[in-house]
Amino acid sequence: MEEKTANQIIKKLQAGELDNPGDLANYLVILSASLNTAGNFELEAEMEYLKKWEEIKLSAEMTDKMADAKAKQTDEYRAYKQMQIANKTILETIRSLKKKLANLQMEFSEGQNY
Repeated sequence: MEEKTANQIIKKLQAGELDNPGDLANYLVILSASLNTAGNFELEAEMEYLKKWEEIKLSAEMTDKMADAKAKQTDEYRAYKQMQIANKTILETIRSLKKKLANLQMEFSEGQNY
């Protein structure tokens, strides 16, 4: 089996191309392992966003709420939110793959009973 990225696995799942239990199990391992890397990326993005927020807050006299509004317009905030979305997508894909694998295993078991 060729190496797959999280995005490639998600596309295959969306296209309904994942019906092989062995591939599903392998993809679950790949996605689970990618959570650590994705989590680290999210943490880095959050730290950059917080630095930017502090920079904005200190550069002008403003309330925290005003600094929040201004900081949310930055590239650092966008990157942070993208990383959060990526992590949620990986988690939801793992859940979907687990359900699909369980359904395939149930179908296989039912087929064995006939």
